[in-house]
Amino acid sequence: MLAIGAELLGFVGGYDRGECLNSVESFDLTTNTWSQLKPMLVARGRFAVAEMNGCLYACGGSNGQMDLCSAESYDPNTASWLLRPDMAVQRSYAGSF
Repeated sequence: MLAIGAELLGFVGGYDRGECLNSVESFDLTTNTWSQLKPMLVARGRFAVAEMNGCLYACGGSNGQMDLCSAESYDPNTASWLLRPDMAVQRSYAGSF
């Protein structure tokens, strides 16, 4: 979960008890409603997510078979995900700030 601006909370990826997810949902605190956002490019669980300069960054994690070094960012202004350069090391359960 991550704040997207002052009024939205974002929920990304995870597991559905069988597979890693790439789904993204937001919860609007002012209207008390959920919305589907564009899915991540990579399904991942156990990953780090952070907000910087108004964008969400999803880094590392697992695809259910192996740990990942990939990273991607979501820009709410364009409603799109963009692959970022891979991290040097595969990692999951990483912290972010």
